[in-house]
Amino acid sequence: MTSQSERLYMSIYNVHKEIRKRGAIPSYRHKELEDRLVIACKESQRQPRAEVPRERKEILAKTRQNKAHKLYLQVLDEDCHIFLAFILAISPRACYSFNLDSFFRHHEGRRCKLQLGIETKGLLEEIASRRGLIRNPHLDKLMKLVFPQGLLEVSCYIGGRN
Repeated sequence: MTSQSERLYMSIYNVHKEIRKRGAIPSYRHKELEDRLVIACKESQRQPRAEVPRERKEILAKTRQNKAHKLYLQVLDEDCHIFLAFILAISPRACYSFNLDSFFRHHEGRRCKLQLGIETKGLLEEIASRRGLIRNPHLDKLMKLVFPQGLLEVSCYIGGRN
């Protein structure tokens, strides 16, 4: 029997495997990618004081987004090669209790190899344009690391397989 953490880790690796197999982000995940890239890349801002106290539901949603923002950026800083799979597999709600240190201990030594098509680069640029992320330092970092000088191959290995 696997733990909740192991199931989450496997979902990240399964998404990564799917991206790797296709060489692109599956089209049914484009909206999710866009929403989570915005969470990851846009700096969270304090909400102005409301005349009427906010509902608990609204406060929790904002708290989850803030936690997800921090967690997603930590993943980008630690291993940009797993970043896209991570944000697609781990929702802002799941980020709230996700143990990133444990994940990276589990992930250590697991490397992956992605060959991303030009359509993925175009998709990321389109999202950046549409959502006001052009020249965003976090997205710029991702683009430079994943598509260095126009190269479309990102090298890493998962489980020792190419």
